[in-house]
Amino acid sequence: AIVTIRGVFTWQHGRYVDQIFQQIPDAIGLMVRAVRAGLPVGEAMRSVATELSSPLRDEFARMLGDVAIGRPVDQAMMKLYKRTGLTEFSFLAVTLGMQQQTGGNLAETLDNLADTVRKRVALSKRARALAAEARMQAGILMALPLVAVLAMANIQPFYLDNMFGTPGGRKMATIGIGLAGFGFFVIRWMIKKAGSD
Repeated sequence: AIVTIRGVFTWQHGRYVDQIFQQIPDAIGLMVRAVRAGLPVGEAMRSVATELSSPLRDEFARMLGDVAIGRPVDQAMMKLYKRTGLTEFSFLAVTLGMQQQTGGNLAETLDNLADTVRKRVALSKRARALAAEARMQAGILMALPLVAVLAMANIQPFYLDNMFGTPGGRKMATIGIGLAGFGFFVIRWMIKKAGSD
């Protein structure tokens, strides 16, 4: 039960973070437009908290709550980064902190950051598509032995009688199923490792 609950929580958290990740370019683009219109950074972030949809709207509202009680904007953004684990928020925190200390054209800096984040989101979608293709190939590889067994059962049933009717055959079938399962988990691990890199 604990493993199941942990797995469901991890899956839901991953979906939540992915939805936020997809919204980040729109949020930064909205901040760029607000800053270019002459609004201060706080108002630009407030526009994100009011105009975008959940879940990013809720996270920005929570971050603005931190700012309202006196936390600096860059530190509040770093808290958002720690909650979600998305590197883009740490980029944004560093950008805002540097701008507060040194000044400069914030709109241009945010625009460059938005372009970088858009490219990262597009690359993530491409990696996800390639991973889905690899998962489908792994599923086909796992299904092939079962299809072969069913075909053999219809063509020459006595082969399966020898396989499952003798101790040696049962041992070989168990080893084969175990190796197939191990191969499936190795393929999944390789796909996940390639996606995280």
